[in-house]
Amino acid sequence: MTSSDDKDKKDKKDDRDEEFYREYYNRMRREELRRNREYEYSSTSYGFLLFIVIILWIWFIVGLLAFIVSLVCFGFNGSIGDKFLGLIVALIIGPFYWLYFIFNDNYCTTRPIY
Repeated sequence: MTSSDDKDKKDKKDDRDEEFYREYYNRMRREELRRNREYEYSSTSYGFLLFIVIILWIWFIVGLLAFIVSLVCFGFNGSIGDKFLGLIVALIIGPFYWLYFIFNDNYCTTRPIY
């Protein structure tokens, strides 16, 4: 064998090594990109889930307060029909009770019944 044959073999080996490392790098890069997409998706979904839980928790607390206030309003002046309607509104649509409370002038007036 001549030195040119040895050089050709070495060049071929170098080409194979380079191709192997290029494939390896591309495979690792694809894997890294896939993991990043999964992380972005999972962190986004957890953020959205946390947002929904917070909104539902606020809805529950405000609805519970509306129910308690509608019960307290039974001890104040006002028509009995308005009081029962206020209780039904508080039970069914929770936080929207406060719109009924604010805009109905005959409901839950400031003087308690003694």
